[in-house]
Amino acid sequence: MLATFNNETELGKLYISYPMIESIKEITIEAQDYKHLYLSLDEIAKYKKSVFSQPDFNNYSCIDEKRWLIACNASRKRASLLVKYNSFCTYAYFIHNLGQEKIYAYQKQNYIQNGGLLCILNSVPLFLLEYYKEDFWDRVTDA
Repeated sequence: MLATFNNETELGKLYISYPMIESIKEITIEAQDYKHLYLSLDEIAKYKKSVFSQPDFNNYSCIDEKRWLIACNASRKRASLLVKYNSFCTYAYFIHNLGQEKIYAYQKQNYIQNGGLLCILNSVPLFLLEYYKEDFWDRVTDA
């Protein structure tokens, strides 16, 4: 599906959140990062309940710009860490090397097949970074 839905101007672009959309609740304002690095595949069924009480991103309709900037920065760092084991990356590196297909491949190779885990990562901030381009990237990385 990722190969088919890989271009927003043609058939659309598919974004995957690991393990699910609730993963945005893993991001904390205080740490400006995800609370946990990974989740055991055995714990996915309990995941929604475990993040339900996280306050910083609990109400999607009330996420303000400051929180989106924090979420985008945390997700940018997490995606880079997942793919190249380094949390620093440029916008060009992000666009050319941190696409959904590559993230999925690294999830599968380094976490799922190598320990039964998922690296927690939300796709909404990654979509915003790609959609709003380099000016937005600069705002995120300056925040």
